[in-house]
Amino acid sequence: MSSMTTTQISTAIFGIALCISGCGQINSGQPVGPGAGTAPKKSQGPTSGAIDDTAQDQNEQMSNELLPPASDIQAIRPAPNAAVAYDFTGTLSRDSRTAAVSRMILQSTNLKTAKKVKVKGTLVNLRRSSQRQPIDRDVDVLAGGVVDFTIQNLQPETVYRLEGVSITDVSQAGQSSATASVKDPYFLATAGDTRLSKAKRRLALQALSEAYDWDNRNYDSKKQYATGWGWCDYFYTWAAAKEFNVRAGSGSTYFFRRHNSLGDASKLPTIAQTASMAGDLIRYEGTSEGTHTFMIIAYDADTQSLWNVEGNYNSRVMRS
Repeated sequence: MSSMTTTQISTAIFGIALCISGCGQINSGQPVGPGAGTAPKKSQGPTSGAIDDTAQDQNEQMSNELLPPASDIQAIRPAPNAAVAYDFTGTLSRDSRTAAVSRMILQSTNLKTAKKVKVKGTLVNLRRSSQRQPIDRDVDVLAGGVVDFTIQNLQPETVYRLEGVSITDVSQAGQSSATASVKDPYFLATAGDTRLSKAKRRLALQALSEAYDWDNRNYDSKKQYATGWGWCDYFYTWAAAKEFNVRAGSGSTYFFRRHNSLGDASKLPTIAQTASMAGDLIRYEGTSEGTHTFMIIAYDADTQSLWNVEGNYNSRVMRS
């Protein structure tokens, strides 16, 4: 994965604030067409009607950080020719401040019959990429070949990348068993206490799931966001519409003008010290190729760079 430095994005604009409506979605105003190539207009001022959800979120805080396995595998799209498929969207409802779920499905013939597997890899904090920890877990395999386990003692409002994943059948101790090394990284994320933080977590995982599908040539054309010349915008609003009150397939420019949430991206390093950037949008203006939109997954303070997901990058969704 490559990254973009803050020097490169100093002239960009990005969204940093959203309002929550009473229905639980983010209120974004009316949809407009894609704004590629259009300079931002002066904001019309912040919207009103944001609710105070502090009391509700205090009641929603989990008393037990151990997140139970989900029993269904309906959300998992098989990854062609892969020994193991990743499921990001199957974990969306399992918000937690200091724990996150890894959920995979065994696909190879050698692993499908496993009753217990060893999962190994390196967990990287994307807000502080120098913070790495080894993962070495024995996990029972659920029905349908699902491997579902919780990693605890994590930082709130943080996206993590599990690299160098290997899965070994350890059903019978002392005997040689099948092993699969997985080239793709797995992404997991924690939330904060607010509904906005939880929505942004789910938005980031939704985007990462799409990038994973494109990596495996598994894009579902029924989603219809990869259409037209400016679909970097469409991809963002398609993903945001699942959590926020914005119509899928509309442009993102008005979304942020409506909430007075356009800002100078040169301020991002300072803001990112205290706030999660996951799910925020950058519009890169005035380039030789016009305007481009992409989603921030994390700002890495150690390398002063961004982890992103971009629609319409080389005609696909890609982590960048």
